[in-house]
Amino acid sequence: KSLRGKSDRPVNVYLNLYDKSNKLMTESIRLEKSMNHRTPFQRHHTDKFQITVPSTRISDINRIDLYHDGHNDG
Repeated sequence: KSLRGKSDRPVNVYLNLYDKSNKLMTESIRLEKSMNHRTPFQRHHTDKFQITVPSTRISDINRIDLYHDGHNDG
């Protein structure tokens, strides 16, 4: 299923990063611009995003949650 709203508008997709004690490491990060597709979150596409997380080592990340806020969901 595509993550586009019923009105074919993009929805807001975010990720949260958590450390080993399940503490949120950053503010929610919005995934907006796909590096490999003009329109992100289309059916049968795998999108790549570049994010910047200040002062975080990849080994400190224990869990990643992805979610969308329902905006433009129709």
